[in-house]
Amino acid sequence: EASIAWTALDGATEAKACTARQEWAWSLAGLLIVVAVLVRLQLADPFWFTQDDNRVQFLPNVLFGCRAALAGQLPTWSPHELLGTPLMEPGHYPLTYPPLYLCHFVARKILGQEQQILQVWAWIHLTLGYLAAYVFARFVGIRPALAAAAASSFVLSGFFLILGRAWTGPTPVALWLPIMSLPVALLLAREPDWRLVPFSGLAIGGAFHSANTQFWAYSLVVLAGTAAVAATSESFRRQRLPLLLSGLLLGLAIAAPVLIPQLDWVFRLHRSGGVHWGILSFFPRLLLPSPLVDAFHRDGWSSRGDALGHLFYSGTVLTLVGCAALGLLVGASLSGLGCRILRRNIWLTTAGLAMLLALGQDGPLWCLLAALPGFSMLNHPIKLLPQMTFFLSVGAAIILERLLTARSSGVAAERTLFGCTALLLLFHASPSLPPFTEWRFPLPYPPLPGLVATEGRPGAVGAEARYIPLAQAWDRNPDNLWSLSFGLPAHYGLLSADGYNPLVQASPENVLACQRMIADPLAAARAYGIRWALQRRGYRPPTVLRDLSDAADMTTSKYDSPLLADSVFSAGKLVAETEGVRVWELPRPDPLAFARRRPELALPVTFRADGVDVELSGATAGSPVVVNVLMRPAMRGRIDGIEVPLASDEWGRVVAELPAGARKLELRYCPRWQLGFAAAGLLTALALGLAGWLARRRPQDAPATAGLPPPGP
Repeated sequence: EASIAWTALDGATEAKACTARQEWAWSLAGLLIVVAVLVRLQLADPFWFTQDDNRVQFLPNVLFGCRAALAGQLPTWSPHELLGTPLMEPGHYPLTYPPLYLCHFVARKILGQEQQILQVWAWIHLTLGYLAAYVFARFVGIRPALAAAAASSFVLSGFFLILGRAWTGPTPVALWLPIMSLPVALLLAREPDWRLVPFSGLAIGGAFHSANTQFWAYSLVVLAGTAAVAATSESFRRQRLPLLLSGLLLGLAIAAPVLIPQLDWVFRLHRSGGVHWGILSFFPRLLLPSPLVDAFHRDGWSSRGDALGHLFYSGTVLTLVGCAALGLLVGASLSGLGCRILRRNIWLTTAGLAMLLALGQDGPLWCLLAALPGFSMLNHPIKLLPQMTFFLSVGAAIILERLLTARSSGVAAERTLFGCTALLLLFHASPSLPPFTEWRFPLPYPPLPGLVATEGRPGAVGAEARYIPLAQAWDRNPDNLWSLSFGLPAHYGLLSADGYNPLVQASPENVLACQRMIADPLAAARAYGIRWALQRRGYRPPTVLRDLSDAADMTTSKYDSPLLADSVFSAGKLVAETEGVRVWELPRPDPLAFARRRPELALPVTFRADGVDVELSGATAGSPVVVNVLMRPAMRGRIDGIEVPLASDEWGRVVAELPAGARKLELRYCPRWQLGFAAAGLLTALALGLAGWLARRRPQDAPATAGLPPPGP
């Protein structure tokens, strides 16, 4: 037994030689499993990857951004939610990622239904992610059968099939995590080559623009741990680590134009972090698929209690081998082998680091990570699941490779391991996998007759003023569509005072608006131009006031209070009652733009994806103009092409002073691009300077490096 354990941890990792036919056969076998699962899910639900937040938030806002880009506007801002909300700075929507627009083209032009964009998004990233993971596994010395098993276990894990239904951010991790990891693997196995600098820089920069910034940051943290373990070797530290640092600087330069405005935004938030529990209570679900094991998550996510149990599964075979090998690795490292055995099993060590971080508050590293600048505001350690799953699958496959090589095991063992993995994944990845929240209204988004104007038929609610929804948070009744909560106003072209974006709701401007709304709902509704309240059928107002001190509160509306409901029902007038909602009209709302001296006169307004245009022909010279959107630091103003200073009034709305003869006011939402591009230039110079210094420093008698090696052992 000791001999087997030693072989597993320190045996040879030379993959069995195979023919091109075998290579193609095994790689296509794994890809066939992935495609079969995706087809099965697509047939069960044509909008499988468009549930939860994807259905009510990401899809309408992503489509809004894509349409704006087609119209020649940079989608930095939306008028449809939260009194005007930024789109790029919170880091939720991949609007600077070119493949998003390719997905929009495929959905719109080829499939004929642009609301299929998130289905195309998931298909592209999961299938390409399988290929990237397979190439990585082959490069680190894993035979094709085990490489196919590891890659399919990764991309068909519950994390991508469930969390990928909820958010756009998870599925790109399936593609970019293996690509980000490949430069480290290349430097571990080959001679240093300066061409790794642009490759690793593009990998890091591309990964940033593809996904939620938090996933990207976690991947960097875990790979930094990999580099730290490798750097315990002097040769790696002296010759290879500087190349990784150059690539990191270049990757940060590619990310910087958007990353710097995002950091500027995040550091202003009223938001706490470091909370939410990790994976400890779910360890049984790592090994067995549902419904063989049930578990419940302490965060209370999901409309079905068992949903998060599926999230942790990625195939029993490699997970079981990987966890057992981690136990052996810990024992070996404590017995005196130390850093050498960790370097020998570097991908398994990386999986252990990701697992410790994914424990969250139950583990030793989460609090240390939360102490770092920026990371103190991050939540949800389960977002480290893809890193843990990928490196655990690769590390376990390397262990199996060593054992099979030592015992000269043949095709039967390979087929058995791959077949068991494939069958378990097919059993796991069934259409019965539940989303966190299962919205019961259909896609494509249906018309709402009588509420929203349709061709030739007026609606009770228009785009000339705002509305506020009155509906229970996360109510899954199909009628909830009629309350037009979350990001749905972006699809229907309406203006909501409410919305759903925790990083915007925690901004100082929205916290102030929320405080005003709860303290005096009727006055605030008038000031913010709220003309209608949409009361969903069955809505019951809360009985207690909300606690605004809870900045991490992610429920649907921070405005929902007994005072608001009382104000609507007492001062409002019931003007329409349709299939799922009552429409109340509130008295005398302020216009969306008006001269302060003549507040009764509404100025013509045109909303864009980067700001607001206001026609000033009816305004009085010298009178301040109020534009009824929240004044944020990135808002800039021009009157007839000349930049003018902006201010905010007591409600936080934009105010501009008018010179004589003014005709047009243009408000543009301009994040701090100049600071981002300056940082990008500096980081690029540092990366190139470091790479050039390394090239000059290299000894003349060092062996010449060939080009980047082909993927494979």
